[in-house]
Amino acid sequence: MPSGLRILRGEDVYGKEGRTGCSRSQWYRHIAEGRAPPGFMISPQARGWLEHDIDAWIIARVEKGGIDKAPPATPEPYASMVGHNGGPPMKRRRGRPRKNATPPGVFGGPAEGGA
Repeated sequence: MPSGLRILRGEDVYGKEGRTGCSRSQWYRHIAEGRAPPGFMISPQARGWLEHDIDAWIIARVEKGGIDKAPPATPEPYASMVGHNGGPPMKRRRGRPRKNATPPGVFGGPAEGGA
């Protein structure tokens, strides 16, 4: 282009060979959150970005020190292993689950000490 502007297509911006190092889904997530330049439609099915916009975005990320990430959520310890009615953690059985998982004496299961 005579003006020195270059239009980058998706494969030049994201992906393995892209300038940003983002995957396609990650790049569009940045756009949806307002953290990346949205680009413009160069045809009904193709989006393009100006090269200097992408370069400015990369430089801004380097100066900022990367992406703002929320700290990972800290789950309560053993939250998934709490027993019935908030009791102590249940032991997990090894192997495949049983076909009839009802405890003895509940809902027609064999009762303990049965005849």
